[in-house]
Amino acid sequence: SLGVLHLINQAIGYINKNGYISNPPDLPDDNEPIFDKNMKFNMRLAALLHDVGHCPFSHMGETQLDALDVKDALSAEINNPDFKFSENFKNHITTKEPKKIGAIHEQLSCIMVLDHYYDRFDKINSDFANKFNLNIDLEFIFRSILGIKYEVITKEDYVKYRIKNIAIELLNSKI
Repeated sequence: SLGVLHLINQAIGYINKNGYISNPPDLPDDNEPIFDKNMKFNMRLAALLHDVGHCPFSHMGETQLDALDVKDALSAEINNPDFKFSENFKNHITTKEPKKIGAIHEQLSCIMVLDHYYDRFDKINSDFANKFNLNIDLEFIFRSILGIKYEVITKEDYVKYRIKNIAIELLNSKI
């Protein structure tokens, strides 16, 4: 996870320094970084948390788990009314087959975050929002861990989610 954090920091730095990803007309102007302070904060959290759900013996341990059971457990967590996730995200987790939601360890990472860190994140969020003007975007973090990009239907969606979807690709690339 520390290696992934290091690589994400490098990617953020290079992209912000060069100010270019592709098709630049709809990106921020030259004076604004592509990944702002809040996006960098959430990308770093996703990098650190993406593998907390690994089983003993890494991917080999995952073979002992039932993918549908893990997906159902994640769906139950995501649909808990105590947690605030978009209907689109909840629907994706609930209706898609397990292979389309990310690897088992990625799903387990999200479950662990909700089970063990959510209360702490809630407190950190209020502290950071006041002191540093930062907020934890848990849905973005989970989308990054699971590799679930935001749905883009309209041009407004494209503009709203383009940078987030690029960040998700950086954090969870199948390449």
